Amino acid sequence: MRFETILIGLMVLLLTGCESGYKKIDGKWAFVTNNAAGYQVHEMDVDEDTFRVLTSGDYAVDKNHVYHGISVLEGFDPGSYVQFEGTEYAKDKNNAYFGNSIIVDSDSETFEVLGYPYACDSKHIFIGCLRMNVEEPSNFRVIEDKS
Repeated sequence: MRFETILIGLMVLLLTGCESGYKKIDGKWAFVTNNAAGYQVHEMDVDEDTFRVLTSGDYAVDKNHVYHGISVLEGFDPGSYVQFEGTEYAKDKNNAYFGNSIIVDSDSETFEVLGYPYACDSKHIFIGCLRMNVEEPSNFRVIEDKS
């Protein structure tokens, strides 16, 4: 019984100790990775007063940049950048995105998620970064699989 308890404890420690993410270390923001390669702290040059981690936990913004992990996402507008919760979709005043990729031909002003993985704007339907060939986008509906 004692061996099983120790084994379960080690498993929990291993599974919860492998998290990566943004953390404040000595008063400065950093991106920490803790995986098979080991524990690494990546110091970040961010605006400390405006830096905030977004709900996904993988992305963050400050007044100057949008970040994904330690990467600065060039061309993304931090002042208008928003993520669609529970999806890989996001938008700013200039573009709609799937992950870190621009969704070509999308209109960020009218862009919305229909039901993951589908999204639309006023003229098109998208699945991820791909524009679907839908004759009448206004008639497109997402049907949930109830099986």
